[in-house]
Amino acid sequence: MAGSLNNLANILSALGRREEALEKAVEAVRIYGQLAKARPDTFLPDLAMSCGMRGVILLEMRKQMEAAASFSQGIQALTPLFQKTPAAYAELIDFLRRNYIQACDSTKAEPDSALLAPVVEVFERLGPNQPPAQ
Repeated sequence: MAGSLNNLANILSALGRREEALEKAVEAVRIYGQLAKARPDTFLPDLAMSCGMRGVILLEMRKQMEAAASFSQGIQALTPLFQKTPAAYAELIDFLRRNYIQACDSTKAEPDSALLAPVVEVFERLGPNQPPAQ
């Protein structure tokens, strides 16, 4: 159900129906949040992905502060798994990180260095072929 809601949010957003898309994305995040409490290793990546979708929709709606909070939630959810298995989650966490920084920059807010530090540390450890640390 949550995966279908996330996909529907993506489709509605592409059609320019952002309010409806946001409703579906919010519901997907809520469901994945509940599932992740019971089985974090299984559902935290899905929660992070849904937070990213919600954040993208919020950026499209010019709600940068809310978007930054959504990307931040995704980063928080995914960081422990990224630290354990970087290759599996590097692309998703980099997407979240870049969009979080963009949302912060657009509001002139300073990105939370404590949130980003563990992610940057892993990317630095992985070497120069990984996304640049910011």
